[in-house]
Formats: sequence, structure tokens, C-alpha cells
Amino acid sequence: MSLTQKIREGDQAALKKLTKNVQPTPDDLGGNDDTGQMSAWSIFSSIGFYPVAPASDQYAIGSPAVDGAVIQVGGGKTFKINVNNQGPKNVYIQKIILNGKPLTKLFLSHADIMNGGEITFFMGAKHK
Repeated sequence: MSLTQKIREGDQAALKKLTKNVQPTPDDLGGNDDTGQMSAWSIFSSIGFYPVAPASDQYAIGSPAVDGAVIQVGGGKTFKINVNNQGPKNVYIQKIILNGKPLTKLFLSHADIMNGGEITFFMGAKHK
């Protein structure tokens, strides 16, 4: 089974909810009463990955909602997120390239991000 086949359908539902319910206003996420945890999840999810649990160094892969982003990770390093062909109908990941190599797992490690580098998501309208 390929990486893209393993990504859950729930990620597609989360992306729809994220793009519908999160707005760039002070009350951006209705019912957000968890001291910002949902807002943090929405930011992470929009760039294509999110922390699995506080005690874990893993970030689960999801469907990004942006065309790209850059995270300043310290020491002059950055982690760049590129998303090719992202759009309302192109919510399925076709492949992911991490630092020039195909990503073959369903998560990133904290070190993957903090070491700096680049991840590229290739999106499409159908499961691959």
C-alpha cells in the first residue's frame, strides 16, 4: 500500500472543516475554549502536518491547505513547505518529497523539521 493510500479520509474532512470554519479574525475558530490548542492544530494542519501528542517527536502528515510556508527553526535554518497543485478539489496527496527524497512514512520527526530543509507536497483530485 502506498503512502498516499494510507492517509486517512479523516484528513480530507478536517481540511474542509478547517477552510470553512477558520477565519482571520479575533474569533477565528468558534467554540475555541482550549487555551489555543485548536488554533495551534489549525495552523499546523494548514501546512500539512501536526504534532501527534505532546510527549512524541512525531508530526502526522495531513492534507495542506496552503501553497507554501517557511518556518524559522533557529540558527539561521529554515524548514520550507511547498505545495504543488493545491486547490479546493486537489486535496489528495500524490507524493511527498523531503529534502530531495520521497517520504515513505506517515510522519515527520521533530529532527526532520529542526534540521532545516524542504518538504514538497504534490496534490491531486483523486487518491493515487
